[in-house]
Amino acid sequence: MSLLLRMPRAIALGGLAAISILLFAGLSNAAKLTYTVELSRGEVSVATELGFTRVGVSAQGYTRLMEEGMPELPFRVVNILLPQGEMVESVRFLSSEGVRVAEGIEMARSGAMLSEDGKAGRGAPMAVLAEGVYPEVSGRYLGMGYLHGRGIASVAVYPVRVEGTSLVMAERVTVEVETKVSAERPVVRERYREGFEEGLRETLSGHVVNAEMAGSYRTGQVRVEKKPGGFQPTSYPSLEGSAVDYVIVTTDALAAQYQRLADWKTDKGVPTVVRTVEWIKAHARNGVDLPETLRFFLQDAYAKWGITYVLLGGDTDILPPRYALSRFYLGGTEVPADMYFACLDGSWNDNHDQYWGEGFNTIPYDNPDLYAEVYQGRIPVSTVSQVSLMIDKIIEYETPCDPSYMDRYLFLAEVLFPYDWQPPQPVNLNGADFAEFVYATALQGNRSTW
Repeated sequence: MSLLLRMPRAIALGGLAAISILLFAGLSNAAKLTYTVELSRGEVSVATELGFTRVGVSAQGYTRLMEEGMPELPFRVVNILLPQGEMVESVRFLSSEGVRVAEGIEMARSGAMLSEDGKAGRGAPMAVLAEGVYPEVSGRYLGMGYLHGRGIASVAVYPVRVEGTSLVMAERVTVEVETKVSAERPVVRERYREGFEEGLRETLSGHVVNAEMAGSYRTGQVRVEKKPGGFQPTSYPSLEGSAVDYVIVTTDALAAQYQRLADWKTDKGVPTVVRTVEWIKAHARNGVDLPETLRFFLQDAYAKWGITYVLLGGDTDILPPRYALSRFYLGGTEVPADMYFACLDGSWNDNHDQYWGEGFNTIPYDNPDLYAEVYQGRIPVSTVSQVSLMIDKIIEYETPCDPSYMDRYLFLAEVLFPYDWQPPQPVNLNGADFAEFVYATALQGNRSTW
């Protein structure tokens, strides 16, 4: 991937009650977290067009269930920060008595997600149809992951459902999460970096419903005194020497060119080092293959140096990606997933087979953690001349004669599904929605070009 992966940003919250925590007496570190999603009748709209009914929700944070042949209904994902050192033991959903919103309706249903060659994709179902009721339950546990050592559990809440030809909503759905001591040890920063904890709390405040719990985490980060003599990092990541913000991973053949970029970044105030594949293989923990070995090194660089950025300097012929297995299309497809080098927790291969990154529709699955600890990108060229040209362009781009463009953004988006969409066909998945979300959550107040 050539684009930097942004760490999780805000998921809008609205119309929600406070979260409560109850520590169980007699159970070491066990907790019960309770959170209520509230939705009023006035926030739900129903419209019928060409004989099919569609439902909308004005409250923030909602998206649509889009499973082939199933009604398109609003739902929302709730992310809950867990107590330090704990994991989910059980999740329960309690809903208020249903309120009938409409009767005698025929709901609009989702079509298949098709690839460009016409293959229909089928992922793990987000909800289940049972005896004319969809979804059959008011919520579902989606799993948990770690962001900078903070455990986050995610649940889907379904306040609106179809019962035969009626539309019913629950004004309140209460989520009860019980936790237990976790044996997992997420990757954490060991080196203290100024402003890091404050930035993390800001990120969590827009992503979880109980961000105040972040204050209970104890990190034990080490403050390393800055020594005279300029930028002097240790050879291998450690708590000695200078802190490092940016790591470039490349090959011996390309190292000299990428050192130019590293020197440029360092002079700009972003301390950067270059480490080659050959050097990493000789010094880092050995994985089962090269991608895992590189990731072990990046985990150490994140923990000991406190890095924020990672650049893979080379195309896949010299820097192999992690291929993650997707079973969305029948037969399965191995997809290059550079986010493996940004999301540093877990093994991405919990079932220890030949496939990596298998999702919830595989049992047992690999439990790939998708929370990114670092911003990561790739320059996908593999010759000295190509790399030299790219670095010249980067340096020129960062030293513009006219800096007025630097706060302007161009968003290009298209209908993603159906792949052969033509108006006035209904849209299953619109790329413009993602662009609008980024603009609304990250770029308000900045000029933009559409």
